Amino acid sequence: MTEQSAERINKKVSFRFCGRDLYFYLSMGLFSSFDIDTGTRHLLRALAATIDFSKIQHVLDAGCGTGVIAISLKKAFPHIRVDALDRDSLALEITSENAELNSTEISVFSGLDIFAAEPDFPDSPFVQGEKYDLITTNIPAKAGLPVLRRFFLNGLASLTDNGYFTVVIVEPLRETAINLIADLGASIVFDEHTTRHSIFFIQYDHSAGGDANRKPGGPVLCDTSFPGPYRRMDAFSFSEKNISYTLTTVFDVPGFDTIPISSAAAAELYAKLKPNHNTFLFWNPGQGHAAVIVLKKRFTQKHTDIKTCRCVLAGRDILSLLISYFNIKHEFPEISCRIVPVPGFDFLPGKIEKADTSTFDFIGIEVDIIPGFPYAGMLSNNAIKILHPTGTMVVSGRSSDIGRIAASTPKLTTKHSKKTKGFRAVAFSHKNKG
Repeated sequence: MTEQSAERINKKVSFRFCGRDLYFYLSMGLFSSFDIDTGTRHLLRALAATIDFSKIQHVLDAGCGTGVIAISLKKAFPHIRVDALDRDSLALEITSENAELNSTEISVFSGLDIFAAEPDFPDSPFVQGEKYDLITTNIPAKAGLPVLRRFFLNGLASLTDNGYFTVVIVEPLRETAINLIADLGASIVFDEHTTRHSIFFIQYDHSAGGDANRKPGGPVLCDTSFPGPYRRMDAFSFSEKNISYTLTTVFDVPGFDTIPISSAAAAELYAKLKPNHNTFLFWNPGQGHAAVIVLKKRFTQKHTDIKTCRCVLAGRDILSLLISYFNIKHEFPEISCRIVPVPGFDFLPGKIEKADTSTFDFIGIEVDIIPGFPYAGMLSNNAIKILHPTGTMVVSGRSSDIGRIAASTPKLTTKHSKKTKGFRAVAFSHKNKG
């Protein structure tokens, strides 16, 4: 196990499935950080009791979390090929560690709902064509109706002819799920309900038709659009400090209907910076507020320079990276921009060769704290490696977190600082410039 992964693990738990003893690392940065959640346990029991796994060859665990479903099934039925997908790169890292812990081999992919994202080609972000005999998912309670519908739609579209789409869902969404399944022309072949969860095993009904996403009697058609159903607002407008911009925003990423306070604090600092940067890194960019502000300030008056700019968007959440990329390319179609999904900032120095640069003139960081993880020291130790000797780094977040970061950066000096409503942004530079 890598040191970076070990620092993000808060406990190791045991789990017995199909007569096999398994062990799983859990993280405070992920769902169900102290034990394996009840919904996952119910779904695994139902799968083992109901599905004939001798007929199953290819399995997808969509939204894999720490990999409990994917690894448990692979361990119990070694002949199956298992893919695990999640939008959170930390989830994929812990899943990989858990697969090694249990001596299993599975494939992990960054993506949304059923589809893996293609970070190197974000204008066409989703990989298509895979078909699965079994798709499992523990659907998040916060999934809105449009996203929930896409889960079901793309799950059905990605099944083999006799495949199963199996879900566990919180009880308040039970009737919504039943209605969606019927609307999509699918059949519930097994269901089970508790006071907290509902489990559905769904198969596609080839004789049904009439849904907007399928031809009568034909296959379900995938929805691979982006932002698609994740879209929250088409034109969120913002204007401050002589910078105006418009974003498309998505649900379940901060800043979909107002600029986050930390980003607003950082915007105060951007107005004081000299716009002479050409290589940019934005960590945890959210909807893209900070990235668009910085780039507009840099290129509004010197727009012809845009072709010389290289921009990297990095972070755990592929949805945040994709919407930030979408918004940057809308404002600056000619900009060179790349997505780098990684579990944490300390994983980044080993990944930035993908961006064709080793250091950045400007680094913008929205902190993403994990309880118990030494974030401040990690950030300062790794930022120093990739910040150009004459570069600027702006870090924003809760004042208490930023204070600890500022105190942990002996090789950096504070250029500017802005506090507002319990949040703070600080601009740093190297003490000894080259």
